Amino acid sequence: MPDTIPSSPGQNSGNDEPKSSDAEKALPARSILRSVKTGALGTLDQNTRHPYVSFASIATDIYGSPVFLTSDLALHTQNIRKDPRISLMVHEVGKPGDPLTLGRTSLIGTANFDIGEQERRRYLNRNPEARGYSEFADFHFFSMKIEMVHYVGGFGRIYQVKPDQFLLTGACSDGLAEIEDEIIDHMNSDHLDVVQLFATKLLGAGAANWQISGCDVEGCDLIADGQTLRLAFINRLENVKNARSAFVELADQARAH
Repeated sequence: MPDTIPSSPGQNSGNDEPKSSDAEKALPARSILRSVKTGALGTLDQNTRHPYVSFASIATDIYGSPVFLTSDLALHTQNIRKDPRISLMVHEVGKPGDPLTLGRTSLIGTANFDIGEQERRRYLNRNPEARGYSEFADFHFFSMKIEMVHYVGGFGRIYQVKPDQFLLTGACSDGLAEIEDEIIDHMNSDHLDVVQLFATKLLGAGAANWQISGCDVEGCDLIADGQTLRLAFINRLENVKNARSAFVELADQARAH
């Protein structure tokens, strides 16, 4: 693989590792959120003040916060305009057996409509079918400021994760946000054959036009025909300069599979 993935001067401040000995608890909760494309969005009904739950397409920013695109016509948007408190529940998919034994992550926080280009870009990379809607004047992006994370990993595996344990903030994530587009373009343009191997050999997916839609310090996201996959790096990135070697390691593993 040619050494053309861009580098950045950003150095790891040590904050990209969740600031807690509970890092192992945060990882599965975060992995579920990164791996899915939809979730159950909870708002407070503006009239009855009862909980109202709707179906929503989601993405995450590079740190792990959920990002949404919503219409002014949607009841949950009207609810949020009155009261920004929201919740989100996502769960593991594609596994057989009792659904109550599958992992799920619930987040509580507030909606924030003041978001940047990075969040918009990651949402549309994840949900390309929404690109047309995003241009309408009555559609708006918002992110979630996480205040609490509740994870259920099956019987007896229930715990809460603090936001600073859940979110992957720090210099490495900051630097990766600056070059993520270049990494995605490089992999999808110059190494699309390798991306197919990631999906079919490492993740057991069927053949499709798989492409990388996002990259963060723990791994990358793949999409094809409305499907999503999550591929973890062999080792978490400690510096953005390690991005190329992380993809090379995965490529070597896929070819040897």
